[in-house]
Amino acid sequence: MNNGRWNLRTAVMASLATLAVASPVTQAADVKLFLQAPFDYETGAFNLDDIETYNSGPVFSKSFTIPYAQLQDVVTQKLQQKVNKSVSGTVVCTDPCPDVSYSVNVTSDFAFTQTGQPTLQPFGDATENGVTVSLEGVQAKINLNIAVHAETWFDSGDVDIPIEVLVGAHGVSSVKIWPNLAVPQAAVTLTLDGSNVNITGLNGEAIQLGVELGSFIGLSPLGVAVGGPIGGAILGAILGDAAADEAERQVKAIVTHRLETSIATANDMLESELTKYITPTVAQANAWKDQLLNKPLPGIGQSLNSLKQNWGVDLDVRSWVVNNSLRTVASTRFSSTPNGGATYGRVRLPKTQCVYSEINNRIIGHIKLPIATSAHNEDLAGQVGVDCNQVLGNQALSANLYLGESPEAKLASGNPANDLPRWTQAGLLAFTGTLQDKGSYYECAFNVNALPAAGITEMAANNDLAARLTELFPAQKRSMHVPVAGTTQILNSKLLPYGPSGILIGGKGPESTEDCPSEHEGGTGWQKNFDFGSKFDPETCPQCGFDIGMGKFNEVIYVARNPDAFAGVWAFPEVQGNSGVLDSVALNPQPLPPKTDIGLGQTVTAPISGLQLSGQKLKTLQRF
Repeated sequence: MNNGRWNLRTAVMASLATLAVASPVTQAADVKLFLQAPFDYETGAFNLDDIETYNSGPVFSKSFTIPYAQLQDVVTQKLQQKVNKSVSGTVVCTDPCPDVSYSVNVTSDFAFTQTGQPTLQPFGDATENGVTVSLEGVQAKINLNIAVHAETWFDSGDVDIPIEVLVGAHGVSSVKIWPNLAVPQAAVTLTLDGSNVNITGLNGEAIQLGVELGSFIGLSPLGVAVGGPIGGAILGAILGDAAADEAERQVKAIVTHRLETSIATANDMLESELTKYITPTVAQANAWKDQLLNKPLPGIGQSLNSLKQNWGVDLDVRSWVVNNSLRTVASTRFSSTPNGGATYGRVRLPKTQCVYSEINNRIIGHIKLPIATSAHNEDLAGQVGVDCNQVLGNQALSANLYLGESPEAKLASGNPANDLPRWTQAGLLAFTGTLQDKGSYYECAFNVNALPAAGITEMAANNDLAARLTELFPAQKRSMHVPVAGTTQILNSKLLPYGPSGILIGGKGPESTEDCPSEHEGGTGWQKNFDFGSKFDPETCPQCGFDIGMGKFNEVIYVARNPDAFAGVWAFPEVQGNSGVLDSVALNPQPLPPKTDIGLGQTVTAPISGLQLSGQKLKTLQRF
């Protein structure tokens, strides 16, 4: 594979991989990048006859979900590093009361109780290339298990304080995809969705459910209240002492700080981790853009950047979201503005044509065989030397300019503004000179002026001219004209230079049937009608079966009462069904004749395989 092309694809994947992860969905979202260019992105193939078929699929595609199990482990580990601690202290009593020693051991846990996937929504129109990534429906539970121990010289006590806080995670980011990828830091906030303790803010009032916790983080005192003094009666009788009161105040401060730390840690971790899914590397995205614009096109040797400057070629980039799928479509678009470009060629009208015989049958398919050649364009013999515009008419040939593929084909936005035209009639076309007799064909020259400096052109013959060309020669011919060293180079559909005559439409007619192509498209083949017997069983179908009748030559024939039973089997049009339609078979008890070769159109008078043709031709065989 071409290294330049591979590097380009690698850069695309690297730059959009995380953005892909952040596509919005309750179901799994995905991101697709389409490149619509007149060459195959993977293989480098460049054939003008195939430009509509190249790069039909995305050059990058990724489906994803946020890995909550993995994310839960990451947040849990960080939470435990920050929150899980043991703190101890001693409160010395100066009054006649015992000193109080205490220890607080805090352990934590984190788990998602509800999970949601990002959802995508475009902002502006498709040309703004912007998408808003939102995350809702995510809840997590922060558990703090606090073990408090306090003692004096004569007494001790222990209490466990379980704290559960339910938080909701909400994220949003607006991503600009083109021309420069811009992804601001995703705004991820936590709200208080529930708790088994009262959490109070700076003013001492309880924080209400649904309120964002971020504004309270770092504002001391962020307090907790567990129905009165923290932990209830920790030491029972000594709670009234000044040292015990101070010990409880210090323990409460430790618990409050641990709770604040746990919320702040969860907030920071969720913000940083979720942002990873919606923040691609800007440098890699710019590298992808630069490589795409500076990569030489196959067969041309010039990049889109140079073509943009010299030929008016541009890269149209549009993004849209359909069913939570972000689609970015980069389309090569060619200018139609006249800029000194021109092309020219010859129309060659054959003096002979092929004569065909065609057979169309569901079983054997379509067969088209050349059986002769005949004279063609005989009326032109008397017009040699006459002005070509008079002979063929000024509408016989038109020049259509390729503009590029429509972004809407991949965007599926439903907006007509994104459905750009693919071709447009352009240039000033005129036949030049007079009709010439070239021996085996007649010839007229033409020029097309007032074209862009470079472009892909399709010369299209109208119906009358197409009939003169015959089916041996296509009525449309594609070419590419490019400026080279002050002159115009005309390339054929395979990007090989034309000769001095330019584009060649038509040519020499056939000398014999060997110069005429044949066609064959297969049919269904012979098939057994498995219901045939049951449809004629008198015990199961009294109205079915055969009636004896007389043919038009006074021979005995059998007429099917149920002609539908013959659907899918061979029959001859000599025999009538009960509806009077020629749709049954003539059965003849005569013995089989020797093998007979039957030619096309030959009359058959002998019975064949028990069926009587009665003078009909082979080509009249029918199938019901």
